[in-house]
Amino acid sequence: MKHIDDYLEPERINAMLGAAKSCSSRDYLILRVLWRSGIRVSELVNIRLKDIEWDNCVVNILKAKGGKQRRVLLDSETISMLSRYVSDTELGGMKTVCFPLQGGTCGIWSKNMAKWSVLMRIPTRCGTATRSI
Repeated sequence: MKHIDDYLEPERINAMLGAAKSCSSRDYLILRVLWRSGIRVSELVNIRLKDIEWDNCVVNILKAKGGKQRRVLLDSETISMLSRYVSDTELGGMKTVCFPLQGGTCGIWSKNMAKWSVLMRIPTRCGTATRSI
């Protein structure tokens, strides 16, 4: 029988989002996009501004698992938050990734860095960690 991974209950997700929001609006938005869309971290870190269909609330994932492409929906509130984030951070052109490394000029994360930066650091730093992700 195939092993089914553990998942977070809605209360834990809300606690994690609340903690992330109090620590960093960027990290909150990253977690919210992951949660609301179901995309993988490796997909998130490759989203470029040109991949987002703002009017349709769609994100085109061009580097999905297995080298495939797919489209995912985001709720309108998350799209609005993403739009404000892009405006506030004054990201570069349409080829710029949405969540570049902080403090660096490189626009591409490694999967391990992204996982550590967001999925492990936030719950630990903000006191909502129960186990390693």
